[in-house]
Amino acid sequence: RYAKMKTVTNIYILNLAVADELYILGLPFLTTQNVLSYWPFGSFLCRVVMTADSMNQFTSIFCLPVMSM
Repeated sequence: RYAKMKTVTNIYILNLAVADELYILGLPFLTTQNVLSYWPFGSFLCRVVMTADSMNQFTSIFCLPVMSM
């Protein structure tokens, strides 16, 4: 339907937007950890939030240079 919108650049922009949204979802957990100086949410949520944070950082660092080419 929107064939002109399916460009490589738009796909990278979508990936960057999704990574940013997922990072924003994890910010309350990271802020709480910084305020309390410990992780009160359990080990499972620690793994989930930290893994998502790492993946979002990689995605952001990867997508921005690729889009600038």
